Amino acid sequence: MVVRHEQFIDDETADAMLATYIQAFEPLKKLSATKQTLDDHDFRALLDLDDVTKVVARDRSGNLVGFALITSNLKLIPWISPDFYEHRYPDKYANGQLFYVPCFLVHPDHQSAIWAASICRELALLTGPVHGIVLMDCCAHNDDVVGLPALLEKVAGKYTHH
Repeated sequence: MVVRHEQFIDDETADAMLATYIQAFEPLKKLSATKQTLDDHDFRALLDLDDVTKVVARDRSGNLVGFALITSNLKLIPWISPDFYEHRYPDKYANGQLFYVPCFLVHPDHQSAIWAASICRELALLTGPVHGIVLMDCCAHNDDVVGLPALLEKVAGKYTHH
């Protein structure tokens, strides 16, 4: 298992990431009251930006297993209001300590807590040293059924200061 930050995403990996993204988020279109997805063009555009850190998990053969995207440039996320976060956390906003995760997923064929926990660990190691706040939207399905927020809090707590 390898989980690392990849600044440059090649076309083959981008195709695999997009296919996994669509597969993972398609069911949420009927389970979430708000838009939680990017279209293909906007997703690929995020992959090309230096402002977006790509945390990529691969199996021993190098195949994509999961990934998360994270950015402190809140203006890149079309469904949130940066003004809200700037008003709520003015110092953290001004200092670039707010990090938004537009997607965090593990391929359905590899659904296990170890992959998600490993990706979460990388997010915590990225944001913890600057005392960042990680922001993400999470519909009730991912909260109640998947348990993503609880997993994130548990894993992040091991690597950050509360």
